[in-house]
Amino acid sequence: MNKTVRVAEIAKYFRVPVYHVQEWISTGELIATVVRSNRFGYPVYRVDEAEFEAFKLRRAEPDCRNRHDAIPITTSHEVRKMDSREIKNMDKTMTPPQVAKFLRVRKTTVLDWIRTGELRAINISNFARPSYRVDPADLEDFKLRRSNRAAIPTPLGRPRRD
Repeated sequence: MNKTVRVAEIAKYFRVPVYHVQEWISTGELIATVVRSNRFGYPVYRVDEAEFEAFKLRRAEPDCRNRHDAIPITTSHEVRKMDSREIKNMDKTMTPPQVAKFLRVRKTTVLDWIRTGELRAINISNFARPSYRVDPADLEDFKLRRSNRAAIPTPLGRPRRD
């Protein structure tokens, strides 16, 4: 009997949610067999280990451009070390938390900039909850626009009486 791999293990390997792996199975990118149904009636899939190894090789090809490939795999430590030159050289997009760590602001601030249109981003989600990705070139433009803003002097303390 061949060894099989669970869908959750594949999702963990690719660092994607389980529903992405189920989407790959439903579109035919990944071949799986239905082992049984869970208690809610949904199928439980298992992937042959040889098929999983072949799928890993197919996903590693550079011409494989899928929306799931747009997610860069970096740790927060790597994101902190990046500077502007490295961002220009990146060929992949960044998530709002990664942009927030790079700019040293909160994630909600980045999401506010995206919603108001200050920071250009792409919504890759097909569902009601948005999932944004920021292109490095757009991030660089945003940084330039923010640095060229004229500083408006703010008065300190109470206004004087004349």
